[in-house]
Amino acid sequence: MRISEFLFSHGSLVSIYGAAGSGKTSIAMQVSNELSPSILIADEGDFEKRSYKSSRVYFAEVSSTFEIFKACLSLPSGLRLISVDPVNSHYRMERSPLDFLKLMTLLRSISQSGIKVLLTWNITWNDKVSGEKFMRRFSDDIFMVNGKTLIGNLRECDFKITKDKVIGCL
Repeated sequence: MRISEFLFSHGSLVSIYGAAGSGKTSIAMQVSNELSPSILIADEGDFEKRSYKSSRVYFAEVSSTFEIFKACLSLPSGLRLISVDPVNSHYRMERSPLDFLKLMTLLRSISQSGIKVLLTWNITWNDKVSGEKFMRRFSDDIFMVNGKTLIGNLRECDFKITKDKVIGCL
């Protein structure tokens, strides 16, 4: 089973969270490729994502919650997926719940229009998700990723990250 099929089997707005290096970005890139044409909206200056090349996966670099919001308002037509990686990095710095609520409301609206939305969430040093209440309120499904398994909602998917792609569910 493809990872995109596993993740989106119970909804159109899905969140994954985990520690740094747990595979969130690799999964987001794999799902973006599987559900292309798609857009991957990511932090400015992230070389791993910037070097990711695909003719059917668009890439937008952002440096604030407002820029994520702007990128979502100027989407190319015909997209099947919007992936934001990570959605909460700027929220942790900006601490503007109202702006983040607006962004999450927009993403929910987009997901209800037929475009799938995948959000990755960083965790803090004490294993908490910054913006967890938003994640739980707006997500149809939530998965924790630990480097080899996606776990959530009484389901598991083992995966393997290779140089070129993520293979799963094994």
